[in-house]
Amino acid sequence: MRSFSLMMARFLVSAWCGAAILYVIVSVTEIRYPLFDSRIRDMLAFVRFPPYYVCGFATIVFALIFNLIAIGHRAIGERRSLISLGIVTTTLALMTLDYYFVYRPLSEMIRPPGGPKSSEFTSYHRWSEIINTVEVVLCLIAAGVLNWPRTVDDNESSSTRVSTQ
Repeated sequence: MRSFSLMMARFLVSAWCGAAILYVIVSVTEIRYPLFDSRIRDMLAFVRFPPYYVCGFATIVFALIFNLIAIGHRAIGERRSLISLGIVTTTLALMTLDYYFVYRPLSEMIRPPGGPKSSEFTSYHRWSEIINTVEVVLCLIAAGVLNWPRTVDDNESSSTRVSTQ
């Protein structure tokens, strides 16, 4: 069960990194598309952000659960398990704060679609960009911690190797 859980934690954290990066690429491409006016861009935000948060919360919550189960697995060790758990927990906390205190107010500011944007909108949008960048960077770090191969046990000498099979 711990091996399966480690595999799932690795997969989910890595999958969310890829999904979030792809989402940003697609979103920026849509925003810069010259034939989309302000109304269409606002409507796209209503269409794409709810699934973004559902996917993000689902992958990170399950990554956290699987990471908990996998703590101390011999392929990663307890120390790295706890580090990745802390990073994933921090990411989930940031996602929650972002959702309730940035995204939800921001989504209200674009109603009705195509309306004028306030300076408050610009400030919230900037915070959203910063927080989401931090979340993705944290996930990339967690993916590195989870996926980096363990070759030497922390409690053994450097000459004793752990099998990678």
